[in-house]
Amino acid sequence: MKSTTDCGHCTKAVAIVEKDGRAAALLKKIFLNCGREHNLVVEYGDPLPPAATKPVLLLCGDAAEFDPRDWSVCVVERELSDRAAGAARTITFSMVRNEADFTARDVRTTPNGDVAFEIVGFGVIGRVRLPGGDLSEVAGALAAACAAVGAGIPFADVLTALNRRELQESCTDGLMYKSQGQFTE
Repeated sequence: MKSTTDCGHCTKAVAIVEKDGRAAALLKKIFLNCGREHNLVVEYGDPLPPAATKPVLLLCGDAAEFDPRDWSVCVVERELSDRAAGAARTITFSMVRNEADFTARDVRTTPNGDVAFEIVGFGVIGRVRLPGGDLSEVAGALAAACAAVGAGIPFADVLTALNRRELQESCTDGLMYKSQGQFTE
């Protein structure tokens, strides 16, 4: 049974288990930039509004106890994918393991101090540029991108949101997207 909000959209919830909040903050911005402001990002275990469905559980790092069985999609680091057993569907991501569904590749700091990388997965490659030169932001951006795809946002739209000036404080070259297929829910 799908419930709707006042605007007539299905309210999807993404529950996140993480320590630093980076993926949650970025995922909220992705939702806003993709016109999905009705989607919720909540900490795992927090109560959900009655109108919310539970499509995505995002696990960042070695999380505490959780139950993936009630969620349609469990997004988890490839290294910890055994902890998602029982989920209806699992999407894995990794900074280092090529067998993950989505992998960050060619992570580098540009001459102007931005961090640039490619997200590769499901027959698509997308380039992302994050300002500030903080390589630790890449893992959160990769996790947030995978959760957004798991919530049904097309990969191309996620890349556009990640590369928008409104999402990041600066972005010099916008979206660079090479389609080798499209993954959507």
